[in-house]
Amino acid sequence: MSFVADETDVNGYISGPINDQLGIRLAFYHENSEGYLDNPNPFTPNHRVPAETGNGGRVTLKVGFRLWTSRQVEGADHGR
Repeated sequence: MSFVADETDVNGYISGPINDQLGIRLAFYHENSEGYLDNPNPFTPNHRVPAETGNGGRVTLKVGFRLWTSRQVEGADHGR
């Protein structure tokens, strides 16, 4: 028996200074899994489970050496 999930994971970030006292960092991720188990139920829309998709991102602003603010947004679809 083998498990093949057909997964995709992408992560990345970009950061840098805006000026001498202000910096910014943008980070993101994307995750996708087509599932690794076969569901033989003919009435279910997904025959490969658990099929999941997730996305997220974060923006961080820095002033001098102190963290000023950080915001994070995430989302997921667990039942495609």
